[in-house]
Amino acid sequence: MSEAANAERIEQERRTRGVTFREVARAYLCWLKDVRGAKPSTLRDHAYVLGESGVPYKYGSGTTVGHVMAALGDRPAAQITTREIDELLATISAIGASPRTVNKYRCVIAAAFRHATKPSTFGLPANPVAHADKRQERHPDALCSTHPKRSRRWRALWRTAVTATLPGQQSAHRSATPSSPRIARTRRWFG
Repeated sequence: MSEAANAERIEQERRTRGVTFREVARAYLCWLKDVRGAKPSTLRDHAYVLGESGVPYKYGSGTTVGHVMAALGDRPAAQITTREIDELLATISAIGASPRTVNKYRCVIAAAFRHATKPSTFGLPANPVAHADKRQERHPDALCSTHPKRSRRWRALWRTAVTATLPGQQSAHRSATPSSPRIARTRRWFG
């Protein structure tokens, strides 16, 4: 059997059974590295989220959990539903992951499916993650006013900003109030 005939047979088998999510994830990671030129930290992060379970850590002891591949790896990608994605995200949330972590998993899975829906890749009919629920994350500004150390840091920074003068500046802004535009800008940058 020639190589062309063998490749055609493999492609026909893939079409009849459907491409698995594992194949989609591998293709996405290759595309992210080779075509998109993603940073090494991004590649590491996405490879961790889409990684297999039981792989030993590079440093230290222990193995990866591989929630995504354990739940979706061998499933045909076209048959994965939004309900399955929501159940997977609920499982990740139930082990104690923060809403930010759950949303990161959701984002990486969505990116893999988005890549697979392109006609030039696998041409999947839809992205099941598009309608999956996103977790509510706390806004960083909510932490500033309630955390005592941040409040102290803010007061010290404000005191420094109000009393500091740069060479060639007039010292008239020393009596600035916290509501002045200069201080409001500083608060947005550091708050």
